[in-house]
Amino acid sequence: MRCDVNEGDWRTSLHGSASRRRVQFVVLGGLVAYVAFAFVVGGSTTGGSLGPQHAAIIRTVVIELVLSTVLLAGLHYVLVYRWATPLEVQAHTDELTGWLRPGTLWEQAEALWQRALNARHPLAFVMIDLDDFKHLNDTYGHATGDRVLQALGQALRQSVRSRDRVGRMGGEEFAWVMPETTGEQAREAVDRFLQLCASLPVTDAVHGIRFSAGVAAMTGQEVEPPTVWELARRTDRALYQAKAAGKHQVVLERPAKTVALSDAAALRD
Repeated sequence: MRCDVNEGDWRTSLHGSASRRRVQFVVLGGLVAYVAFAFVVGGSTTGGSLGPQHAAIIRTVVIELVLSTVLLAGLHYVLVYRWATPLEVQAHTDELTGWLRPGTLWEQAEALWQRALNARHPLAFVMIDLDDFKHLNDTYGHATGDRVLQALGQALRQSVRSRDRVGRMGGEEFAWVMPETTGEQAREAVDRFLQLCASLPVTDAVHGIRFSAGVAAMTGQEVEPPTVWELARRTDRALYQAKAAGKHQVVLERPAKTVALSDAAALRD
């Protein structure tokens, strides 16, 4: 979930349909006004039977139609862009970090999973959890904790791709979905992000953000591919392993069969 993200793509699609509807509405109104005006002009200049009084009435109707079209288009813009759209964006994004809320993240992760399944492409799932966040809040206060979360969210925007999706899953945990990405590629990307955050200035008292991360992936070639929820559970196990191994690291989860084969090879050696 990077952010050129992600969020940007979602907002673009959200605004796009509303913009098209507004343009269609204005074009239709303009077309009607044009036809009516052409009728009036044509009738008055070709010697038609339209009398001066009727022509004046129709001209007034045309003017009112044009003004009504402009007024309704303006009202539509205000309702969609100044009222409805901000509320919808607010409903889908976390207010503090600007990333997706859990429900929206799961919906989009499901869509990316289905696309990867159909194309037989890899898909990686990442869980990031800040280390010792409760201690940070207790020591420096919740305002500082919020600034850390915001700084992490902003740093993600430098690391994620436009096709990725990121969501704040609650508290200090973030999910990052990477389409067309193998587990090893995702681990390397998250490890680079971990190094970036380690030297990130946040406040005078807090310099650097430490987190642990778990990574799991599907290859797209499985006979029985994992569901999104299975990927999430595997990612969560990898995150737990990263915490248990000392924190501030990235662990790539390997399917049980792969682990068993590598262990057997080690025993033979």
